[in-house]
Amino acid sequence: MKVFCVFAFLAAALVLNSQVPQVVINEFSPKGTEWAELYNTTSAPVVLTGWKITSAVDGDSLMLSGTIGANSVMNFSISTAIMDNDGDSIFLYKPGDTLVDFVAFGDVGPAPVIIVGWSVSRITDGYWTSSMGRDFNIDATPTPGAPNDAKPAPLDGYVIINEIDPYPTSGDDSVEFINMSWTDTIDLGGWFLSDGDAISALGSHVLLPRSFTVVAESEFGFDFASQDVCYLFSPDTARRDQLGWAGDYNDFSVQRIPNGTGPNDGYNWVSSGGGLTLIDTTATWGEPNGFTSITVDYPAGGETLYSGDTVTVTWTGNAIAYDVFISYDGGALWELVGDSVLSSPLMFEVPRASCPNCLLAVFSEEDYFFSDTSDSFFTIVDSLPFGDTTEVYYDSASATNYYHWTTAGSGSGMRLTAPSQRGPFRLIGAKYMLQDATTGSNIFDCKVFQWGGTEPGAEEFTQNVTFPVLGTPQWYVVDVTQQGLTIEAGEDFVVCIFYDGINQPGWGFYTQTNDRAWDYDAGWSLWSSEIYCIRALLADLNGVVEEIGEEISIERPELYFSNALFGNGTWISYAVPSHGRVVIKIYDVSGREVRTLLDRHEEPGIRHLPFDGKSNDGSYLAKGVYFCRLESSSGNVSRKISVVE
Repeated sequence: MKVFCVFAFLAAALVLNSQVPQVVINEFSPKGTEWAELYNTTSAPVVLTGWKITSAVDGDSLMLSGTIGANSVMNFSISTAIMDNDGDSIFLYKPGDTLVDFVAFGDVGPAPVIIVGWSVSRITDGYWTSSMGRDFNIDATPTPGAPNDAKPAPLDGYVIINEIDPYPTSGDDSVEFINMSWTDTIDLGGWFLSDGDAISALGSHVLLPRSFTVVAESEFGFDFASQDVCYLFSPDTARRDQLGWAGDYNDFSVQRIPNGTGPNDGYNWVSSGGGLTLIDTTATWGEPNGFTSITVDYPAGGETLYSGDTVTVTWTGNAIAYDVFISYDGGALWELVGDSVLSSPLMFEVPRASCPNCLLAVFSEEDYFFSDTSDSFFTIVDSLPFGDTTEVYYDSASATNYYHWTTAGSGSGMRLTAPSQRGPFRLIGAKYMLQDATTGSNIFDCKVFQWGGTEPGAEEFTQNVTFPVLGTPQWYVVDVTQQGLTIEAGEDFVVCIFYDGINQPGWGFYTQTNDRAWDYDAGWSLWSSEIYCIRALLADLNGVVEEIGEEISIERPELYFSNALFGNGTWISYAVPSHGRVVIKIYDVSGREVRTLLDRHEEPGIRHLPFDGKSNDGSYLAKGVYFCRLESSSGNVSRKISVVE
């Protein structure tokens, strides 16, 4: 009988057009003592003699009589029940069996079903849109023969019924809710849940933005059945979401996939998106529904990126497409840098910015509830308007201990030496391996001193630093570009961390004999047994790579060339610190390889390679932006190159 009712509902929907009927079913009560109220939408009286209200489930009818006034309501008591309690379609016919209006409710249509003593009501008298589910709502205080006053039924996806197990093999029924907002925190305390036979107020469940909560039958107090619809109401009884599953054999739990998607006015398996956005699968209570996984590989945290460089963002995942975002303020605001990326990697030009607490996030484009973010902050150092950036250090990047001074005005530092075959340089960054403050806040004084020949000499500058709460030790870069300090080629200088007398952040070190670590405590002393994890970032003021002797210590792979490629080509200089395979290729902005310049094993050193501006097929590259990428056993590096003519 219910199958016939569904077909009747669909047939009626095809017969009625988008125009407001002459008379509409305005309010009704299908449970307890049945009644139905009609509303005349016109400005003239309508004689109802010969009209009838018919139930699709049982086929029973109520014959009408009388005259309904213009823009008025008229209520009819139904002494012999004709409406099915679980759901039905009721039709209004005028003489000649001409269909005038119909309403499908419960497990037969998108209008809700109610508990005994309540009514199903149009939001206001004659309220009519293209969405039956939104035209009607429940009313705890029925108004037969009087103006309707039901609350709206926006079904707006504000809070979503995301997963439900209406008949588990054992234990309670459970319902999972999801907050779709990116900004609003929602407390479900005072919201209502109903199956049409009972309605229950929920207790406090705080839903943070984009989060889940699960409510069990032991709280809401009723048991869902195979033909039920789950309705969710906000505290004012506005209907926010509904989900039906009649027609599905529930093996596991019924889940929206992607999370929060699908119809919000469903009343059975098909109309709720069954097989498309509603899936019967293994429960994932309190976690995103679905089978997607994403892991950010690079930058994962702790790295230093340089403005103007091109880096290769990588991740692993099984999504169809990805959206990639970067945050320059620790996650408060996010900027889209890769839209609808089909797969890893993404070549990304580091912006002209200076940022110590950057994060990268990769989202499944189909379902933003699946994502991953860098494990910790990485740093961007603004090298504009300088040339290539060099990181000077003598540590192994892995501190074994952390220390903090207890005497105000004391500090520690490392004597660092600028490369001798390049320069002069601008000191643009001081880099520290830091641990959260033992006392006070995460604040310290960054100091840089000249080298006096036998010990640190005159102070160049002091810069007060506040770094974010890290939780676990991490590298942190202090942007000192504005200090304007020039370091000559081969020059020694000392980068320090000093205790300000209040705040005691710890910095990393490990045991190793050296002649570069210095402490200051009312005077300088060499601390030859420990290496401090303190570094410097230098930018070449000339921006030009000079001839470099093979004896220079190469610390990481590098690429050097003019960023603009003209018709006569250019030379690409490259450096690798260890023996192994070296591959240099040119890619277009989509990541497609256009030219292989080098693929062979090489010894450590610096070499020069001509590039004639041609692709692998011998044709000249079109004007535009490309990326040159060096891959080696000791690391990879990418830089932008532009073809201008």
